[in-house]
Amino acid sequence: QEEPQGPTIIDVQNLDYPLKVISYKEPIYPESARAREVEGVVKLKLLINPKGMVDRAELIEENPKGFGFGRASLEVVKTFKFTPPRAKGKEVSVWYLLPIRFSLED
Repeated sequence: QEEPQGPTIIDVQNLDYPLKVISYKEPIYPESARAREVEGVVKLKLLINPKGMVDRAELIEENPKGFGFGRASLEVVKTFKFTPPRAKGKEVSVWYLLPIRFSLED
């Protein structure tokens, strides 16, 4: 596993307090999915830096595939801001799994 220079990457379970999203934009609903009335779920693995910003985002799961839910999620998640992660009072980076649901009722 690659370790970026700087703060240690720790497990989200070891944080001083739970990670929370404090600022985000809704992903753009893919037009092909909307036209076919398809809903979906995406799971992303995010590397959150000590400032609460997303340093890296990886698509872990996309269901159903082929409608652009993953791409839409990866584009928008870089704008998300989280509470700065801390462990034992120190600044850390943390991997975080984030599910994003695409629902036509929203």
